[in-house]
Amino acid sequence: MASHNLPRASHGVIPWNAAEQHRLDPQNGIALNALHDRAFDRGLITFDTELRLVCAPSLRDHFAHATVAQHFKAYEGQPLTIPAEAAGPKPEYLAWHRTKVFGRA
Repeated sequence: MASHNLPRASHGVIPWNAAEQHRLDPQNGIALNALHDRAFDRGLITFDTELRLVCAPSLRDHFAHATVAQHFKAYEGQPLTIPAEAAGPKPEYLAWHRTKVFGRA
């Protein structure tokens, strides 16, 4: 099984070192596979106000590459699945990510 298929809990929408007061907030986490978690941390992907995946222009430039198309283009615009028992990430945390991290790679 490829490691990019294994889910992992992202350490935080707002990284722990950027806002210590949000460290223990369960709404500051997103469960993503390892590949998407790394892309999120590096600002290559984010989620819009409707929780749909958005790819950075620098990633879109590589959509012709089969691997990038398979793992990113195929999911762009698709909503993040939130379990019924979970509240999901806070909108203000995702807004912070879109402003401070997304597209800076």
